[in-house]
Amino acid sequence: MIFVITGPVCSGKTTIGKQLSTEMGIPFETIDTFVRKAYEVETVKTMLALQYGVSDLVGVKTLDLTNQNIINFLEYLTYPYVQESVNEFVKSSKNVILEIPLYEAHGKLVEHFEHKRIDIIIDSTIHIYRLYSRYDFHEAFNALSRYNKRKEQAINKNTCIQPCDYVINVVNNDIDQKQAYHAKYLEKWLE
Repeated sequence: MIFVITGPVCSGKTTIGKQLSTEMGIPFETIDTFVRKAYEVETVKTMLALQYGVSDLVGVKTLDLTNQNIINFLEYLTYPYVQESVNEFVKSSKNVILEIPLYEAHGKLVEHFEHKRIDIIIDSTIHIYRLYSRYDFHEAFNALSRYNKRKEQAINKNTCIQPCDYVINVVNNDIDQKQAYHAKYLEKWLE
């Protein structure tokens, strides 16, 4: 079984994923790890250099990531490598936890596997606090804007819209409190 954890930037997806992994004794990974790996592939580096004059993930972050044409090109370029990494990870264990930040756009990476979607819902005050703790004002605003724009675009295309199977509601800044409870509930889906 694949447990897919999804939610907005700075909602605690990675922390919750790692804690559930420890509680349940199953592997955890993030899509971000696979994306970074894809940007290390020589073909990807060459195509980036030809198209945008950048050759790594640091250079990609300087591009206008609100431009849908750029996003489409980057996904076209990296998707096969990310999909290959996801497939390898999923096949590595009977049960896994995979963090996918924007399910509406990236759920297609797991749509051909049986999976359970876990949504992280976060209190808006805590979310803003976390964003500004991690980023400066402009970076925080841009990160949230990019997330909301991508989610809206994906929803408008009606792609990968699947109701979630479980919700973890983060209502205070201490997300450690209920992981054993969540793990116990999710264990009913283990294979």
